[in-house]
Amino acid sequence: MNVKKRDAHCKAIALSGKPCRAAPTDSGFCFFHSDPNKAAELGSIGGKRNRRPSAFSADPSLYSTTSSVDNLDRIYEGVLTGAIAPKIATIAVRVIMAKNRITDKMVIEREMAELQDDLRTLKSMIRIRDIEALTSEEALTSQEALNSEGDLTSGNEEPES
Repeated sequence: MNVKKRDAHCKAIALSGKPCRAAPTDSGFCFFHSDPNKAAELGSIGGKRNRRPSAFSADPSLYSTTSSVDNLDRIYEGVLTGAIAPKIATIAVRVIMAKNRITDKMVIEREMAELQDDLRTLKSMIRIRDIEALTSEEALTSQEALNSEGDLTSGNEEPES
């Protein structure tokens, strides 16, 4: 091997201000400096390749009103086919279970509120019934008192003729 070829470097100056130390091509520049857009293109491809598949997050039906069982079946199938990574599936299952627990608690709280409203209504109905019963008893006793007074006055009075 010739000593000149071993010591040959790219003619370009790097951003640091030092000469590029990459091996030159026939143009005298390295592969990247001969076509600067190629570096950006290859970097973009590498950046896209290392992304995780977004099969789970891209599926809007998992967030719709379908039942949890359907969602769990879909996740299971996704794991089996490799469309969803097991770690992602584990997180998705935990989210679904948490959502179910929250929904169950909300239903229970709503039912409790309805029962409390029903209880208030029943208590007020009982109060009204008691008040009506007291007023009817008072009315009866006062009516009886009036009647008994009327009997006393009518028995003492002589009829006018």
